Amino acid sequence: MNTKRSLLTSSVALILCFVMLLGTTYAWFTDSVTSSGNKIQSGTLKLDLLVLKEGTNNDWYSIKDESKPLFTYENWEPGYTDVSILKVKNTGNLALKWVAKLFSENA
Repeated sequence: MNTKRSLLTSSVALILCFVMLLGTTYAWFTDSVTSSGNKIQSGTLKLDLLVLKEGTNNDWYSIKDESKPLFTYENWEPGYTDVSILKVKNTGNLALKWVAKLFSENA
C-alpha cells in the first residue's frame, strides 16, 4: 500500500512539473515588448557654458577658459542681486534634452 501511494505521488509530481514547464514555455513565447521610442546611441555629449561679457551685445566667453569665479561678490546681503547672462552650448554629437525651471521664493 505504501509503495502504491509513493508511486502515485511521484507520478502526480512529475505531471505537475511537466505542466509548469509547458506553462512557462507558453508564457515565454507569447510575451510581447513594445518600445516607446527610446534610442541607444553612442557618441559624445559635451556641453559648454558661455557668459555674456558686460557691456557687449554679442561677445561670449566660455567659463572653462576663465580662472576667476563667475560671481565674485562675497557678502550676499538680503536684497543684493547679481546677474549674469548664460548660454548652454552643445559641442558634442549627441542631442541634449533639458528643461529650465524658474526659481520661486514662494515654493
